[in-house]
Amino acid sequence: MRVNPAGATDGHLRVEVAFKVCPSVDGMVDMRRKHIELKHSLISRLSSKTEAEIETHRVENLRREIMALTDEKGLRSSRVIDVRFTKFEME
Repeated sequence: MRVNPAGATDGHLRVEVAFKVCPSVDGMVDMRRKHIELKHSLISRLSSKTEAEIETHRVENLRREIMALTDEKGLRSSRVIDVRFTKFEME
């Protein structure tokens, strides 16, 4: 997904995130059910950060924020046990 950071005039952040859920079968069903809601929440969260915050914010902290965000959205029969960034770059 592409996100325009707060205050950015010409740059954007390109992010791809992979989730590891447990149990995997139920987790895939939950993730498909909540996909749009999670995507909008991630866009909202990341676009509220400035470019400077994104550049200085450790990736580990963002991983924790994203895991907490998925917990807030309430997956029914599974939980996210890992988040991986497959792409994370300012363009």
